[in-house]
Amino acid sequence: MTSAIRRTTEPTTLSEPLSETRSDRQPVDLPAVPTALSATELRAAWASI
Repeated sequence: MTSAIRRTTEPTTLSEPLSETRSDRQPVDLPAVPTALSATELRAAWASI
C-alpha cells in the first residue's frame, strides 16, 4: 500500500509546477485536478480490494 501512496503523491507534486507555469490556462488545469483525484480514488479502491 505504501507504493500506491507514493505513486499518487508523485503526480500531485508534478501537477503543482505545471499549474503554476500554465497560470493563463486556469480553466484547463481545473478539470485536470479532479481527474487526478479520481485516479487516486480508483487506486485506493483497488488497494482496498
